[in-house]
Formats: sequence, C-alpha cells, structure tokens
Amino acid sequence: MRSPKGRAQLRCLTVLVPLLLVACGASPLGLQAAEMTTAPVVEGPYVGPAPDDGVVRYRVPVTAAQPTIGFDTAPVTVVVFADFRCPISLQVPSTLERITARYGEDIRIVWRHFPLAFLEYDRAAASLATAAFRYFGHEGFWDAQRVFFSHEGDLGYRVLEQDGLQLGLSEAAITASFYGVHNEAIEADLALAARVGVRGTPTFFINGERIPGNPSEEVLASAIERARNAADFVYEYGARDAYEALMVHAQPEDRESAAPPTSTSDESTCEQRPPPPEMSFVITESPRPDHDFGILEPTSAPFRGSPTPQIVVQVFSGFHCAPCRPARAILDELVVEFGERVKFVFRHYPRLDGRLAAEASVEVFEQVGNAGFWRFHDLLFDGPSVHARSELERRAAQVDGLDLSRLRQALDRGTHTRKVQRDIDELAFSGVRGQSPIFIVNGRHPQGAPTIATLRRAILRELAR
Repeated sequence: MRSPKGRAQLRCLTVLVPLLLVACGASPLGLQAAEMTTAPVVEGPYVGPAPDDGVVRYRVPVTAAQPTIGFDTAPVTVVVFADFRCPISLQVPSTLERITARYGEDIRIVWRHFPLAFLEYDRAAASLATAAFRYFGHEGFWDAQRVFFSHEGDLGYRVLEQDGLQLGLSEAAITASFYGVHNEAIEADLALAARVGVRGTPTFFINGERIPGNPSEEVLASAIERARNAADFVYEYGARDAYEALMVHAQPEDRESAAPPTSTSDESTCEQRPPPPEMSFVITESPRPDHDFGILEPTSAPFRGSPTPQIVVQVFSGFHCAPCRPARAILDELVVEFGERVKFVFRHYPRLDGRLAAEASVEVFEQVGNAGFWRFHDLLFDGPSVHARSELERRAAQVDGLDLSRLRQALDRGTHTRKVQRDIDELAFSGVRGQSPIFIVNGRHPQGAPTIATLRRAILRELAR
C-alpha cells in the first residue's frame, strides 16, 4: 500500500536515481514513464472523486479533541463509539489490540464516547476518562481505558474515584468530572453518534464504513482491506491525508434510504436508552404507559403494607431529591388506604449526592430490619437534607439497636455500593424514563406526575385486573 510516507520515498528515488544514472553516463529517459504514474500531492482540500466501491461511508470527523493511537497520516482510521460498562464493549480493547498488532503504522485508532442509558456512573466513567485525556494527553486516556475495562463492567463511584487517584488525577478533578464538567465533550460525541446512525455500543467506523458490534477476524480484515484500497484510490488522485479525502464525499448523516453496513459483526450491541427528562416530579412519563416493564420485586427489601398482597408497588426514591419529600406523604396516605391489599417496596434511586445515605440505609435495614429502616428513612427526611457524613451518622445513632461501628465500616468499605447500583440499573435498563420518585405499580409506570390521584387510579386499575 502506498502511504504518504511511501509516496515521499518514491518521489525521492525518482529524483536521486536519474542523477546517479547521469553521473554514470546513462540516460534517465527510461524512468520518465514511472515518474509520471505518481500523481503530485495536492495541497488544500481534496478535489478528486470518491472510490466507486459500493461502500456507504459516513462523515465522522477526527480532531485533536479525541484520544487517538497511531499517526495522523495513517491510511486507515478506525473510530470506535463505546461505553466502559456494556458487556459487549468489554471486548473492544482486545479488538483494538488485534488491529494495531496486525496493521501497525497503517492504522489510527480514535475513541468516541457513547455512555449508555444516561446513567450517572456511565457518564462519570466517560467524564473521568476525558479528564485523564485533558490532563495527561493520549497516553493518559488509554491508561484510563485499560483500568476501567479491567473491572469488567463493575463500575461505581467508589471504584472510579480510586481509579482516578491511581491515574494521577486530583480529588478536585475527580469531583468535577462526576459533576459533569466534561459533559459538553460527551454530548458532542453523542450528537455525532445520532447523526451517523450509531444505535448501540460498540460501533466501529473503518474509514467511514459503519460496523456495529465486535467484528470477527474475517469481517475486520475485509473492512480494513476495503479501507486500504479506498486510501490507495485517493492517494492516486493526489490526496495527502486519505481519511480527510474520504470524508469529503462521505455522508454527513444517516439516511433511511442508505444501504445497510457492508460488513456486519457476529455480535449485537448494547442499545442506547432515551435520556430521562430534566424534570423529576412533574414529568415522569414512560413511552409505554400500559406496558409491563418486568421490574421484579427483590427478595429482600424494605416495605410497608401487606406482606401477602394482591399487587406490589415499588417506589424508586432517594433521600436528597426535593420531590421525594412530598412523595413520602403520598406513600403514607396510600398505605392507610390500601395497606391490606398492597405491598409498597422501597427501591434506591438516589442522586449523586445521596448515594452515601442510600448505602447507609441498606446497612440499617440489614442490621435492624424493616422497622429500623423506616425509622431511619423518616429521620433523613426530617429537617434539612443530610450532606455531611457526621450528620448522617448522628441521625443513624437514633435508630434503636443499630451498631454504629458496623455502619461506619460498611460506608468506609463501600459494602453496599453494588446493591444500590443494582436498583438503579434495573430501573434504567427496563426502559422506564424519569427521575426519583418513580412509582412502579405491578410492573407498570403510571402516566402523569406521581400525585395521590394518579397513583390511586393506577392501584385500583391493577386491583381490578
């Protein structure tokens, strides 16, 4: 394959060899034909034609704002949209290693973020990786990618915080990442993904050719061979940068009439979920109001009402969200009205600043059971929101029978981080949209704000089924 480096070497030879021949008394005329077959490199934007190879290419720009491996002048550019937690994306590092090992300097790898489900921890991982890139450059990002993938999807804030410190980030930089300081860069990647038809993670673009999932060796080799041939084509028309030249004629966005991907992978992708609305109390509608989202009652969770109910209402809530306070009064009223027929189960769906309180409540439940949990629940909602750990422990100390030293140990070790995360995961991956509080009535998400009237209607409808 003739890369820009190879083309420069060829031009050098076409000058030096004739000179040597003249010096030796030979005529250089026999080299004129070979010299003429190499088109001069064109300065400025590419103006030549597109390869007529039947490949649908999408315009996926590459700038200095994306982490890369390889030379900018590599004839083949592989852009990957991926997430650090999707089970299928866990294979991305090995795929990229195979590519770089086999093709060397002919390949440039570019990363684009595609965090799933707009969950805090997915965004947090992408944001923390962006911080590593901005502080420590390309090497810093790929170090972060390696560390994050080593957890095999088991990411949470405590894990990410430890990883950030290991990578050399300051506590201030880590905190800023968690609070969305790099959201603009992530949003730009997501917007581009939407334009070029990315539906899930991972999705590869090989010189603009879209390949969803993890490509097999055969699919990968075929796609890269087409990419190399396309690069050769534009080099022959004077392109200095093969990727930029191919992007000139690439489709700027996915069109319904566009041909399907030339190559398909053996794997599916983790599909993206729609983001929840910004409002947490007024707008919590799901796209399918009468759909059973399949959110099962956990085997052990705090509850109020009947232990042997006709229906189950799951309340996904947190201790720091303002709308969760009036929801507490709604729950009290519903328990009085339907307590003999309905079981109201508490599930965790905290904001970022309420995760420690959620973990503390799990430990309280495990130590002193249902009554102790609801006592702690009420203590957290009485008075201002608890942000300091010392205040959290002070209120916990008012729960009868609680071993405060065991609570502190659980918080120090992050014993219940995963359990809180499972509640968040289950709701998010079910397809339910909204933020806490969210009421799930027998697997269904009632339309409208969670008022006493809307919830009463939903409960009565389920009891009548």
